[in-house]
Amino acid sequence: MSAVLCARADGADLDDQRELAEEVVAGYRSAIRSAASESVIDRYYTSVDAEELADTAGGSVADVIEEALVKARRRTAASIVDKITEVGVDGRRRITPDPPIVVPLSSQDPNRVQLAGQRVDEIFTHYLASVRTDVALLLSQFEIVDVARRVVGVGSIGNIALIVLLEGPSKEPMVLQLKQASPSVLETSGGRTDVIPETEHTPAFARDAVRVVASAHVLQANSDPFLGWTATSEGAFYWRQFRDMKGSIDATDLSARELRRYGRLCARLLARAHSQSPAFGQIAGYLGKKHSVDRAVARWSVGYADQVDRDYRDFLSAAADGLI
Repeated sequence: MSAVLCARADGADLDDQRELAEEVVAGYRSAIRSAASESVIDRYYTSVDAEELADTAGGSVADVIEEALVKARRRTAASIVDKITEVGVDGRRRITPDPPIVVPLSSQDPNRVQLAGQRVDEIFTHYLASVRTDVALLLSQFEIVDVARRVVGVGSIGNIALIVLLEGPSKEPMVLQLKQASPSVLETSGGRTDVIPETEHTPAFARDAVRVVASAHVLQANSDPFLGWTATSEGAFYWRQFRDMKGSIDATDLSARELRRYGRLCARLLARAHSQSPAFGQIAGYLGKKHSVDRAVARWSVGYADQVDRDYRDFLSAAADGLI
């Protein structure tokens, strides 16, 4: 569906949109079929790095990916610290205010900032119990020196999102992000309440954060080692590095040919993630070797894009009428 929306924004007609969607789905189906010939252990160890993607893509898409890699490599932890923090006249490093996007919350003791009824330092201690032993040992040597609320993407509007500035024993800075976890659509729209079973270690109020972290570990070939969770009776939150070597590609800048190649690459990565599922055999069997699934998903994608257009027109109309 995302590929169809990108193509539609670039002026592609309906036939081209359907053809693009079929090609992307066929790429996913082919990658699933290829993975089906491997053992579950081989599928687990399958990893796809960005350089390999660039080599596989070839042509102009490789150039686009390489450009994104160059930008991502510049977004190291050190560069982010220099960009969003400053050292005051007292010699102490703090998060630089940039309202309304970034609003620091700690004027005195950052550890006493309250979040969902608990102090941030208490929540940080709980978070350390959710990460690997080596990561917990590393972070135990850091202390919180500043906390700020930061506006994030549209998918997180209405949820709490903070950036937390830490300092190590030699004043080395590090920035983590803390985000509130939303309920799964399987629960809100599908009526499922067993996505993450409630146990002694994962109480009901923590399940949303546990699901986010667990899903990233399973689905991502190389997940963030600092990804972890914490929860209070008033909310579930997950922690991760803030922008460390993360990058993206603006699909709206791609030509029709580049979008096709990029779509196939995304389909390949999605297939790698789905190949980790215990139900993988059912997925492979359902897709089969014929193109019927390709055409069905393409029709759904175009129909979904039509609904997005209608929703957007309603949004513009509501804005013009002063309703929002």
